Amino acid sequence: PQLSFLAQARVVREKTTHVASRDFVERGEIWLYTQPMLSFPVTFEIGRLDFEDDRRWWWDEDLDALRVTLATRSFELMFAFAQERYPVRSDRDFIDPEHEALRRWFVETSWDWQADQSIQLFALLHDDHSPTPGIGEIVAKEREDASDANLNWLGLRATGARAWAPVGSLGYWIDTAWVSGNERALGFAPLSGTQSVVNEQVQRHIRGWAFDVGATWLASIGNDRQASPRIGEVERCREQAPGWRKYWSCRSNFQFDPRLTLGYARGSGDPNPGDERDRAFRQTGLHSNAPGFGGVQSFRGYGVLLDPELSNLAIVTAGIGISLFEASSLDVVYHHYKQVQPADTLRGARLNTVLNGRDRDLGHGLDLVVVVKEWERLHFEISASALRAGAAFGAQRGQWTLGAFTKLQFAF
Repeated sequence: PQLSFLAQARVVREKTTHVASRDFVERGEIWLYTQPMLSFPVTFEIGRLDFEDDRRWWWDEDLDALRVTLATRSFELMFAFAQERYPVRSDRDFIDPEHEALRRWFVETSWDWQADQSIQLFALLHDDHSPTPGIGEIVAKEREDASDANLNWLGLRATGARAWAPVGSLGYWIDTAWVSGNERALGFAPLSGTQSVVNEQVQRHIRGWAFDVGATWLASIGNDRQASPRIGEVERCREQAPGWRKYWSCRSNFQFDPRLTLGYARGSGDPNPGDERDRAFRQTGLHSNAPGFGGVQSFRGYGVLLDPELSNLAIVTAGIGISLFEASSLDVVYHHYKQVQPADTLRGARLNTVLNGRDRDLGHGLDLVVVVKEWERLHFEISASALRAGAAFGAQRGQWTLGAFTKLQFAF
């Protein structure tokens, strides 16, 4: 009764333009978990574990790790050590270069200091022991690692929710983070179709900061539907859910109840990119930035199409959403993007961006996200996204980029 075991694998066919399809098996979560014993509220986990914070702003990734968690009714403390031990995919006999010989130490603590009010502390030590190739050394393209770094992240989060019957509920978030450390950044020049040569090596001192603040108002226009037989299930979920999350993860079948979200996020930039000190913030590399804004499923909060890392960037977000039927939602979200310091690159973006390095305005984004979970075994998601390029894109200013994404999940 005190032990649980899970093993998960995915069979994948990967196809990209002008490249033959590749079939492989990818390992997912594989772990051994111990329940608290003798009334001592400590759990142990070992294997390939899922690391996921509430807003996916810090981490949302599977890692080979050992994790210890102490949890009481209002307090939780987690320690973990992670280092990739084996390749993730069957078609590769090596660990991803970004994770090779990389040791990570995690600390996450949460305190519900008041009903529906929570404070969290996050810390991550990122210690890279992988070998750094020298100038002129030849490496395989699939083994390129552009950064070897020893970095430390520290951050605080405050979240909360308050209900004002009968008009609705207001939830807020305040995220702050600092990063510091040292990095060896490498540049590569193509040598052939499969090989590259190291042509640049730069040592940098990293110092950066970021914050993300916002609020979501959930109106309760559908209060006349509270006689629904599913309300009991929702109330039980809210009793069990920790802190502010109960209002956004436990939804009733209110139909068309609107949600309004406003947010602002900013990550520091580097005013002097030519010196040895880099003041631009960078996220942990484990993040997905997918809070969801109160819908039935999370999605990319900085834009489904551009999906940038919060680095040298200021993002204004405004969204409106409604609940549909019993377990579905529709969201329309607007973003305005602006660089903190003019630069010719945008870190971590989904789209390939070529910027002029003089202007800061990156443009405007608009997302439409529909998620349907009305059936026990079938879920699907449809996203449509548009980006209008700003002055930072130079000759492409004013041009639109469109994208659409679909996801279908069937449980059998």
